[in-house]
Amino acid sequence: MSKLHRFARNNGLSLAVFGLFLTFLCAESITGLFAYNNDRQDHGQPAVGFAQFLTSGRFIESTAENWESEFLEMSFYAILTSFLYQRGSAESKPLGRPAESDRDPRRTQPQADTPWPVRRGGWVL
Repeated sequence: MSKLHRFARNNGLSLAVFGLFLTFLCAESITGLFAYNNDRQDHGQPAVGFAQFLTSGRFIESTAENWESEFLEMSFYAILTSFLYQRGSAESKPLGRPAESDRDPRRTQPQADTPWPVRRGGWVL
Protein backbone atom coordinates (compact mmCIF):
# COMPACT_ATOMS: atom_id res chain seq x y z
CA MET A 1 0.00 0.00 0.00
CA SER A 2 1.51 3.34 -1.03
CA LYS A 3 1.94 6.24 1.40
CA LEU A 4 -0.65 8.31 -0.44
CA HIS A 5 -3.20 5.47 -0.37
CA ARG A 6 -2.55 4.88 3.34
CA PHE A 7 -2.85 8.60 4.09
CA ALA A 8 -6.15 8.79 2.17
CA ARG A 9 -7.50 5.71 3.98
CA ASN A 10 -6.43 6.90 7.44
CA ASN A 11 -7.78 10.43 6.92
CA GLY A 12 -10.71 9.84 4.58
CA LEU A 13 -13.23 11.53 6.84
CA SER A 14 -11.21 14.75 7.20
CA LEU A 15 -10.36 14.83 3.49
CA ALA A 16 -13.99 14.34 2.46
CA VAL A 17 -15.39 16.95 4.86
CA PHE A 18 -12.69 19.51 4.06
CA GLY A 19 -13.03 18.90 0.30
CA LEU A 20 -16.80 19.28 0.40
CA PHE A 21 -16.46 22.38 2.59
CA LEU A 22 -14.16 24.04 0.04
CA THR A 23 -16.36 22.98 -2.87
CA PHE A 24 -19.52 24.40 -1.30
CA LEU A 25 -17.79 27.57 -0.11
CA CYS A 26 -16.50 28.22 -3.65
CA ALA A 27 -19.93 27.52 -5.14
CA GLU A 28 -21.57 29.81 -2.59
CA SER A 29 -19.11 32.61 -3.29
CA ILE A 30 -19.55 32.41 -7.07
CA THR A 31 -23.35 32.26 -7.02
CA GLY A 32 -23.41 34.91 -4.29
CA LEU A 33 -21.31 37.24 -6.45
CA PHE A 34 -23.72 36.91 -9.37
CA ALA A 35 -26.76 37.47 -7.14
CA TYR A 36 -25.12 40.44 -5.41
CA ASN A 37 -24.14 42.09 -8.71
CA ASN A 38 -27.64 41.51 -10.13
CA ASP A 39 -29.10 43.14 -7.03
CA ARG A 40 -26.70 46.09 -7.32
CA GLN A 41 -27.51 46.44 -11.02
CA ASP A 42 -31.26 46.54 -10.23
CA HIS A 43 -30.55 49.48 -7.90
CA GLY A 44 -28.41 51.34 -10.44
CA GLN A 45 -25.07 50.60 -8.73
CA PRO A 46 -21.93 49.30 -10.46
CA ALA A 47 -20.91 45.65 -10.19
CA VAL A 48 -18.13 44.65 -7.79
CA GLY A 49 -15.22 42.28 -8.34
CA PHE A 50 -14.79 38.88 -6.74
CA ALA A 51 -12.21 40.02 -4.15
CA GLN A 52 -14.36 42.97 -3.14
CA PHE A 53 -17.40 40.69 -2.79
CA LEU A 54 -15.49 38.27 -0.52
CA THR A 55 -14.84 41.07 1.97
CA SER A 56 -18.37 42.47 1.79
CA GLY A 57 -20.92 42.12 4.53
CA ARG A 58 -23.25 40.30 2.15
CA PHE A 59 -20.82 37.37 1.68
CA ILE A 60 -19.91 37.21 5.37
CA GLU A 61 -23.57 37.28 6.42
CA SER A 62 -24.67 34.60 3.95
CA THR A 63 -21.74 32.37 4.93
CA ALA A 64 -22.55 32.73 8.64
CA GLU A 65 -26.21 31.91 7.96
CA ASN A 66 -25.22 28.78 6.07
CA TRP A 67 -22.96 27.63 8.88
CA GLU A 68 -25.89 27.85 11.28
CA SER A 69 -27.47 24.78 9.71
CA GLU A 70 -26.07 22.52 12.44
CA PHE A 71 -28.61 19.75 12.07
CA LEU A 72 -27.79 19.22 8.41
CA GLU A 73 -24.07 19.38 9.15
CA MET A 74 -24.19 16.91 12.03
CA SER A 75 -26.40 14.41 10.21
CA PHE A 76 -24.06 14.60 7.22
CA TYR A 77 -21.08 14.05 9.54
CA ALA A 78 -22.77 11.05 11.17
CA ILE A 79 -23.41 9.49 7.76
CA LEU A 80 -19.80 10.02 6.69
CA THR A 81 -18.42 8.50 9.89
CA SER A 82 -20.32 5.30 9.17
CA PHE A 83 -18.07 4.42 6.24
CA LEU A 84 -15.01 6.69 6.32
CA TYR A 85 -12.10 6.38 8.74
CA GLN A 86 -10.15 8.98 10.70
CA ARG A 87 -7.10 7.76 12.53
CA GLY A 88 -7.25 8.68 16.21
CA SER A 89 -10.86 9.86 16.09
CA ALA A 90 -13.27 8.67 18.78
CA GLU A 91 -16.08 8.60 16.19
CA SER A 92 -14.19 6.39 13.76
CA LYS A 93 -13.98 2.62 13.79
CA PRO A 94 -10.54 1.12 14.42
CA LEU A 95 -8.35 0.70 11.36
CA GLY A 96 -7.47 -2.80 10.18
CA ARG A 97 -9.65 -4.78 12.59
CA PRO A 98 -13.37 -5.26 13.20
CA ALA A 99 -14.97 -2.92 15.71
CA GLU A 100 -16.38 -4.39 18.90
CA SER A 101 -19.64 -2.55 18.19
CA ASP A 102 -20.09 -4.62 15.00
CA ARG A 103 -20.38 -7.90 16.92
CA ASP A 104 -23.78 -9.55 17.20
CA PRO A 105 -24.82 -9.05 20.86
CA ARG A 106 -26.87 -12.26 20.81
CA ARG A 107 -23.67 -14.29 20.38
CA THR A 108 -21.86 -12.95 23.45
CA GLN A 109 -22.17 -14.10 27.04
CA PRO A 110 -23.53 -11.47 29.46
CA GLN A 111 -21.03 -10.11 31.97
CA ALA A 112 -21.71 -9.36 35.62
CA ASP A 113 -22.06 -5.64 34.86
CA THR A 114 -24.41 -6.18 31.91
CA PRO A 115 -27.76 -4.39 32.45
CA TRP A 116 -30.54 -6.76 33.47
CA PRO A 117 -32.72 -6.23 30.35
CA VAL A 118 -29.81 -7.37 28.19
CA ARG A 119 -29.18 -10.42 30.41
CA ARG A 120 -32.90 -11.27 30.44
CA GLY A 121 -33.48 -10.80 26.70
CA GLY A 122 -36.81 -11.44 25.04
CA TRP A 123 -39.62 -8.87 25.27
CA VAL A 124 -37.87 -6.99 28.09
CA LEU A 125 -34.96 -6.15 25.83
